[in-house]
Amino acid sequence: FCAPTTKSNSLYYLPSIKLLQRTPSSPVTCHATGFYPRYAVMFWRKDQEKVLEGVDHGEMLPNHDGSFQMSVDLNISLIRAEDWSRYDCVFQLKVFLRGLC
Repeated sequence: FCAPTTKSNSLYYLPSIKLLQRTPSSPVTCHATGFYPRYAVMFWRKDQEKVLEGVDHGEMLPNHDGSFQMSVDLNISLIRAEDWSRYDCVFQLKVFLRGLC
């Protein structure tokens, strides 16, 4: 028998993800928190294609419990209202399975 050696006997934690916007004209923030390990990426897509223009990636920060948080902003002033449904935020946790024994 071989037990995982990472935080709380678990290999990974999935995040809580929220979309935030301070005012109607401010960027839309996709915020993920509570994930572990820190090997993650997050980005905006339009029609399944990664968006590069008008995107600002925040830094990854630790939480008090050992998990992590990150965010990515999308400048909506570049987006027509009728196109908003074509956008989504993607979070990918990179989990590396390695020999535990």
